[in-house]
Amino acid sequence: MTSTFPRIFPRFSALFLAAAFCCLSIPARAEIKVGVSDWPGWVAWYVAEHNGYFKKYGAKVKLVWFANYTDSISALSAGQLDANCQTWSDTMAPLSKNVPVKAILVNDNSDGNDALMVNPAIKSFADLKGKTIALEQYSISHFVLATALSKNGLSFDDVKTVNLSAGDAAAAFLSGRVDATVVWNPWVNNIQASGKGAALFTSKDMPGLIPDLLVARVKAIETHRAELVGMIKLGGIPSASFASSPTKPLPSWPKWSA
Repeated sequence: MTSTFPRIFPRFSALFLAAAFCCLSIPARAEIKVGVSDWPGWVAWYVAEHNGYFKKYGAKVKLVWFANYTDSISALSAGQLDANCQTWSDTMAPLSKNVPVKAILVNDNSDGNDALMVNPAIKSFADLKGKTIALEQYSISHFVLATALSKNGLSFDDVKTVNLSAGDAAAAFLSGRVDATVVWNPWVNNIQASGKGAALFTSKDMPGLIPDLLVARVKAIETHRAELVGMIKLGGIPSASFASSPTKPLPSWPKWSA
């Protein structure tokens, strides 16, 4: 009797080797790089990282911290990030230059957390004329100031501006080097707590105009869909956790938040 084993074995071996080769040739799914800066709604992503939410929702994410918010926008536009946390208004400039990005998630809407802070001598917008205002130029703070001035009969020609990052702008104001500043939280609360300034205009006065987004490059949407869908699925969970214990720092939080 002739055995069929010699004929079957080569076929089996060939199939086994082909399957093994296919498995070896499939690269491990790479993590995506997501830019984060000092806005409470975005720092909440560190809660997701710490509590294992990314893993739970199948998202391999590396959070990249930017002390200067506008640097994160530039990094996304240059392709150094897969996605970034940025506002609607700050997404318009890259889009106008045909940078291939899309908003994939609205994290929150600013409702008073962005503000024009002024020293006690400034009681009205009339008092603001000729004064020096520190802000992060061409960021959301620039948009807030432009809106505030326009709504109150003034323009940039009526004030002097100094370009500083949000943290440096707040420090300049607290030290008395400038008369006013446009910043977001936590700097707004820090200034109020110091007793050295109060809000003359906030994002409450421009409702719906500052949605805070997760913006991704089109290529990342196509190649890292699972990661981005995972971030969308977990949605407001990190923000809710952050709101429940906002003063408890996590080991992975940037230094300012501690």
